[in-house]
Amino acid sequence: MSTSFDPYHKWLGIPPDQQPAHHYRLLGIDLFESDADVIEAAANQRTAYLQELAAGEQVKLTQKLLNEITQARRCLLNADQKQAYDAQLQSQQPVRPVSRPETEPEVPTDKTSRTPSLLAGLGIATSVVLIVVLIVMLSGGGSPGGATREAGVLLIRWETSQREGAVLEVDGESVQILAEREFEVALKRQPRFRHRIAMRRTGYKSIERELTVTPDDRMLIQPNWQRERR
Repeated sequence: MSTSFDPYHKWLGIPPDQQPAHHYRLLGIDLFESDADVIEAAANQRTAYLQELAAGEQVKLTQKLLNEITQARRCLLNADQKQAYDAQLQSQQPVRPVSRPETEPEVPTDKTSRTPSLLAGLGIATSVVLIVVLIVMLSGGGSPGGATREAGVLLIRWETSQREGAVLEVDGESVQILAEREFEVALKRQPRFRHRIAMRRTGYKSIERELTVTPDDRMLIQPNWQRERR
């Protein structure tokens, strides 16, 4: 007998008896986690993974979960909203803590990643803080002409030693690669918040990716280059 597909369980590891999941469980972090970096990294890992699935047959389900991840991130990264949300959780009895898996998932760093690496079938690096996949918006340096923060921001983390012969395109427009190791690109509004990122570098496989970035998102992008085979 077939059973209905449960995306929370299959994709996020949240069993039926823990549904509906609160924000912390949805992101897979400790209950009442207060470290903004931990919250941000967890949200981006979830976002990157779900965006990998968005190209499949379960588009509506992945989009639903992506929206919930975005809402959880916004709430927990806003001090006032988090305080009110935590008070609401504390008033509910019992409050279910998040249990840690036996093997702790790696926290995104510049060098390691367990989530599919950025773009190009290489996926998005764990530190692709696609959105960022995605993070609360800040500045918009290095943006395509006329872009505003109203459509979201990409934080590009790209080692300066990896830029020889490099090209960066966002939604079909060439973007200036700034001298800093990290720089921001403010996005222009696109239908359904879908954006196309392309990164090219001489001697390496091109990286191309479609991302969902909502207006309040700030997503970290870190390319994971693979050499072209001769």
